Amino acid sequence: MQLEIPLSTVLYAARMAHQKGVKVILNPAPATALPQELFPYLDMITPNRIEAAMLTGIPTDSEEGLKQAVQAMTAWGVRRVIVTLGSQGSFVQEGADSYYVEAYKVQPVDTTAAG
Repeated sequence: MQLEIPLSTVLYAARMAHQKGVKVILNPAPATALPQELFPYLDMITPNRIEAAMLTGIPTDSEEGLKQAVQAMTAWGVRRVIVTLGSQGSFVQEGADSYYVEAYKVQPVDTTAAG
């Protein structure tokens, strides 16, 4: 899911899916504050660096800050956090394991509607 629908709908859908054993993945865009009750329903959240800072209140402009923000989200109950870092790839936290994934180098042809 993304946050282009009412937040009450996101919360309801996440709760219902979680109760039925359906994996819940949230891309928290457009960025907005989220209720704490949502996080335990999330199997995965995929914020970018700015969204991670906004959600946690922790500056993510350093590696240490990024890791602290990710740890905050896992402490709130999210099982997997993937912070997208643009051309720098992604930072992933899965349980006790954390690692970076490199970005693929591409030659863009047309960026229309690419997000």
